[in-house]
Amino acid sequence: MPFRIKVNAPLIHVDWYGELVAADLPQMFAEMKRAAGSLRCPPRVLVTCDGVTAVNFEYANANAHSDRRSRLPMPGRVKSATVADRPLTVGVARMFMAINENPNLDMRVFSTLEEAMAWLNADDDASPIGENAAQDSSGCVSP
Repeated sequence: MPFRIKVNAPLIHVDWYGELVAADLPQMFAEMKRAAGSLRCPPRVLVTCDGVTAVNFEYANANAHSDRRSRLPMPGRVKSATVADRPLTVGVARMFMAINENPNLDMRVFSTLEEAMAWLNADDDASPIGENAAQDSSGCVSP
């Protein structure tokens, strides 16, 4: 399982590392579902992949993962920012973004963590994420 998931409501940080294979996708899907289920608000997802060394799965594997995700009921609009700065990880991130069919999942790819966090914190009626945000009893943060 070459990923770590850390929850700091409403942020779910998925950190990919090592060699990614097809079997990792269902594991990650199950872990993300569990992490999101622990929140009482729509999560904002940060995906980092600095430590990824290889990607060994095919489009069909990614499409099956996306299909499962598209049927997942979401508690509102979910923002997912992937930080990718190498051709390998940018390509994989863009593939997942292109096959996303869930209208409540807004996925974007960024080259820096700062850009990704700015977008995750931007606009909408969501509360800010970060060191100065206070978590309330619902598992969400308040400004």
